[in-house]
Amino acid sequence: MQHTRTRTGRVYEYFVCHRRRDTVCQQRKVLPVAQVEQRVQDLYRTIELNAGQRERIEQIVLAKLHRQQAVNGQRLEAITVEAQTVEANHAKLLEAYYADAIDRELFLTHQRRLSTEQAGLVRERASWRPRTPRFGGAFAMPSTCFKTSKPPTPMRQ
Repeated sequence: MQHTRTRTGRVYEYFVCHRRRDTVCQQRKVLPVAQVEQRVQDLYRTIELNAGQRERIEQIVLAKLHRQQAVNGQRLEAITVEAQTVEANHAKLLEAYYADAIDRELFLTHQRRLSTEQAGLVRERASWRPRTPRFGGAFAMPSTCFKTSKPPTPMRQ
């Protein structure tokens, strides 16, 4: 996008075609932003979704969501198992230290490593909050995209 200023200070915004330098491009060199936005609005008027298309989109989105939720559930289970393993290893390390099976330096080294692992698992588990999707009426969208598109901003008209 290019912002061109006139001598009087008025700014014109243009989309610039960079392919014109490299190839023979049929597109004009520059297009005013307002003109491009108007063309997009005109195209939106022609796009329509019938009930079958809307239902198919809904099925695809919900199927993807359910697959992702299953993957998320598996990862949460794996995090829980890893956390339990770290806790068990921590307890074994403590027992070995108290039984004088390992020296203090080795104990501290492994204790730091286990604490770091545990902190990472706690952070990851905290970031995996169960989310229930709330689509509401999102899939009951209007049959034309134009009804949902926003008009160009007044500055660009």
